[in-house]
Amino acid sequence: MTPHLVHLNCPQCRKELHIDAGFRGAVARCDQCHALISVPKKGSTASVAEASSVRRPRQPGALAEPALPPRTSRRGLMITLALAIIGVASAVAAYLALNP
Repeated sequence: MTPHLVHLNCPQCRKELHIDAGFRGAVARCDQCHALISVPKKGSTASVAEASSVRRPRQPGALAEPALPPRTSRRGLMITLALAIIGVASAVAAYLALNP
């Protein structure tokens, strides 16, 4: 057994999987049937048969990680920048027209 790999059988299709040890305590996906698999934590006495399948949460809010803030629209930023440039150009034109 390679020290950097965890050897499991998929609980759904029974394919033998060699998963990187960095996934211990996390969730991996089977190459063959695409089932989500809970990888046992380090030091666990779980055997190959104890790998369990995991269900995807129904709502994104059920995830453990915090949601990312909404991405601002690039189009809105470009419109704001264009209006600022037009405003500055108008002010410069008015200044030059009044002060020859």
